[in-house]
Parts: sequence; C-alpha cells; structure tokens
Amino acid sequence: MPLLTAVLALAVLASCDRAWPATGSRGTMPPSGPNGEIDPSAWPDYVAVAGEVGVVGYVAKEAVLDPGDRVWPVYGDDLQTVVGQLVPGRGFVPGGVDPGSVPTFEVDAGPATPGAGQAAGVVRVYVRNRASAEIWLAVLTRAQLQPGGAGFPGSGYVGVACLSVPGGSRLVLLDRSPVNDGATAVLNLHVGGTSEDPVILWLDAAADGEVHTGTGRPEWWTSDPPPC
Repeated sequence: MPLLTAVLALAVLASCDRAWPATGSRGTMPPSGPNGEIDPSAWPDYVAVAGEVGVVGYVAKEAVLDPGDRVWPVYGDDLQTVVGQLVPGRGFVPGGVDPGSVPTFEVDAGPATPGAGQAAGVVRVYVRNRASAEIWLAVLTRAQLQPGGAGFPGSGYVGVACLSVPGGSRLVLLDRSPVNDGATAVLNLHVGGTSEDPVILWLDAAADGEVHTGTGRPEWWTSDPPPC
C-alpha cells in the first residue's frame, strides 16, 4: 500500500472514529481453558495490541476471534482516537506507516519479578504473538502431551499462561494445536524441577514467525501480573 494511500485511509478511519467512538471494556485476554477452549464472553470488548514496546492500543475482540482478511482500526486508551491499524500478516501498523515497510525487531526483557500468588511448579509465560498463525504451549511428560495447554491467537495478541510443569516434564512450544494429530514440540522453554523459585518466562513471536524467548516479565507487559 503506497504511503499516501495509507495516510488517507487512516485519516478516513480517524474521522469515522471521532464521529462514532468505540465503547465497551478494554484489557488483555484471559488464558485459554484447561483444554485450550476460548470463552469469548470472558474477553473484554477491546483487547490490547502489542507494539515494539508495551501496549500501543486496543482492537475489537472480533479482530482476534474472526479476523478474516480485513484491516482493523486500533484505538488509543480513550477508545476514540485511531492510533493505527491491525493488518493481516503484519500485526500493528502505526498511523501513516506503509504496512510493507514494518520491520521485525528483537525484544529486550525486563527484570524478573515474582508472580502474584504463583504456586510451586507453576510456570508463568507472558506471550506476545505478532505472527499471523496461532501458537500453542503445552507440557510433555515422557514424550506424552498432557491435557490442557494454552493457545494464543495471532496478529498482535498479548496474554499470559500459567501451566503446571512437574519435575521431569517439559514446557514446550508446539507446531500446531495439541488437538490436531501429529502436534510436535519445536522449542523447549522449561524443564520442571530445576528451580525452587517462581519461574517466569516470556515468548515473543515476530510477524515473520521468528520466536524469541527470555526470563522475567517483559517490558511490553505494562499491567500488573495476573495471579496464577
């Protein structure tokens, strides 16, 4: 999309937004249920969108539930000002920027902070998924997938999962949903029983699918940590 076209498109969106401001609740998404199920009724009306550092705005939850091929306006904290757009396969694009020029980037982790009410053996993982495809975390015990897991939709989803990882088990990133045959671990994140302290990790999937990980609460998670 040419830069001038992008600017004009956002100008139209911003104009419409001022005339018809968005209304409803805003916030981050709760983790998936024990079997990976998603309850849309538990979601805020507008969900947090991740930028290079921190939450940059909020998009209608339908952009995550049923994104399709459309471009979604991203609103500021007031749910009135359009600050950019959520573009399929690109994630968040600030106002006036050509989606084709959006680069990928590394993420710097912030200091580790204890989890609020985090039980022993539970691993807290902050996840930012700017790729277009959903990503999944799961626990493997003796090469067997355990019930549960956590799925994270793409295109800017920011969330957190709290998963029990007993001694000898592994917390892994899967190549697909665990309900699909042939789901395979593609990245080890943590081995259970190796630490007595609360285990806090982050995982960031870039728009091109490249995954970066680290320890502690990341700088792009700006709200208080949810309890585990």
